[in-house]
Amino acid sequence: MNIDDLSLADILDRCRECQHCGAPTHFVGGDPKGRPTIDVVVEGKRRKLFVRRVVYQLRYPARTLPDGRQRVVTSSCENHRCVNPELIHVATRSEAWVRAGAKGQWTDPVARLKTVRAVRAKSKLPDHGVDDIRNSTETIAVLASRWGVSPTYVSMVRKGRYRRPLASPFAGLGA
Repeated sequence: MNIDDLSLADILDRCRECQHCGAPTHFVGGDPKGRPTIDVVVEGKRRKLFVRRVVYQLRYPARTLPDGRQRVVTSSCENHRCVNPELIHVATRSEAWVRAGAKGQWTDPVARLKTVRAVRAKSKLPDHGVDDIRNSTETIAVLASRWGVSPTYVSMVRKGRYRRPLASPFAGLGA
């Protein structure tokens, strides 16, 4: 579908009733676990766009679309697939995170643990390197050059400010 031919009615035709706001704006399509997307042709190229951004652009054509880095198009509905035009607004990422935290979406310990593990898996310093830094009596400079990290990072790992152990639920509480 060409982006110029797309209308708000076309998007709302692909929706069903939202469990949270009750409006028929629960978008069906795209990845069921992720944010809803729609395939459109933009300037001759096929692109996958987030439906909320498209709805915002169709609803407010005179306003500029946020870049997605600092400001995002979000919804005040509890449902991540809801594209209700009355509930969509622009917010900063930090505002969106604060709202999600207030609703309890980012406070689940299991979700936090998954996030920490995913970030640590991409880290330059493996877990056995962290153990080596904590248990070693060598100087910070020697350990930093061995593991290819900065001396400040080694110092923070030793102090327990970075890379706290995940084995115990009481780790990091100072107990």
